[in-house]
Amino acid sequence: MNAVRSLGAVLGAADGGAVSPPQLSDGASWQPLLELAGPCGLMPALWSAVRRLELLEPVPEDLVDVLGKWLGQRNHVAAVLQYSYRENARRNADLLDQLREVAELFAGDELPIVALKGIGHVLRGVWPDPADRMMNDLDLLVPAGRVDEVHARLREAGYVLAPGPEREPDQHHLAALRRENRFGAIEVHREPVARGWTDALPASEVIASARPAPGLPSVLVPSAEHAAAIALVHAYLADGAWYGRVVPLRTVHELRRLDAHEGVDWVVVRSQLHRVRRRGLVDEQLVSAWKILGAPAPPTTAAAARSRMRLAVDGGRWLGPIDAVTSALDAGRLRRHYGTTIGGPWRLRAHHLARVVRHRS
Repeated sequence: MNAVRSLGAVLGAADGGAVSPPQLSDGASWQPLLELAGPCGLMPALWSAVRRLELLEPVPEDLVDVLGKWLGQRNHVAAVLQYSYRENARRNADLLDQLREVAELFAGDELPIVALKGIGHVLRGVWPDPADRMMNDLDLLVPAGRVDEVHARLREAGYVLAPGPEREPDQHHLAALRRENRFGAIEVHREPVARGWTDALPASEVIASARPAPGLPSVLVPSAEHAAAIALVHAYLADGAWYGRVVPLRTVHELRRLDAHEGVDWVVVRSQLHRVRRRGLVDEQLVSAWKILGAPAPPTTAAAARSRMRLAVDGGRWLGPIDAVTSALDAGRLRRHYGTTIGGPWRLRAHHLARVVRHRS
């Protein structure tokens, strides 16, 4: 069983999926899972899962600092996971405090603030334990006409520009802001997803259908369908899983939990993604959740047959050269790179090919 299947089996079994966790008898057999969980941002969630399944025993707290640091090849598995969980709990508590402070700052302004991505999933209860979801920032969507105002007000409140390249004016969020001695950053969004894919999820639609977050009603969360579509666009398109034939396991796991928690209307999500010719991402989600996490099977076997990610899960990568060509000419990806001044998708592809030819000649 490869690492993706093994890690997914632990996570899925802990959530009650129809899958059995792997038999991992020693530290060496756990090592591939740690090496995958770290880059995927799943270390804290893995710790909670192994505790629910009673696969590992916790380490005494006074030994966690000593044994929990990542060593590369040889690790005390329980200590590494426990340390990651503990540190993430501290970081997320700070991020949630910052979100409450932002809500208080704009209280009474009749400003809809929609919490996107990780923080949105935490607020709506997809992760009952906030420490399980790794996050580096707060992604906050506000009406486009008030983006600059919100950014300026946060800077007046003590936030400063986070290190990094300046963003182009038509990007979907302004430069990240951070506060001294606080964790992470805040990104103020004018659109929920990057250019090239904004037609799927216009900000006005997301804001109009958002609802108050449980426990923090001054902040909104997207509808379940919008939250799912945003996550799919970010994981598969913006972060490249679709092009690299990589299973975005954290997103698969998170959306499986969202579906179980609230019930996602995948027909609606499919129609949203069809606007950018990516309705097949719904199949990728449902097939991956079924095969890896033990979620219910997709409605049709045709979805499984069409799935690109199924081949990745099963070890097949023979379509790599075809993927390289199709991803290089993907209109959404090119739109994100070149902007909005060039016409339709074929003009955009022609423009890109002309630049490639000129560069190579």
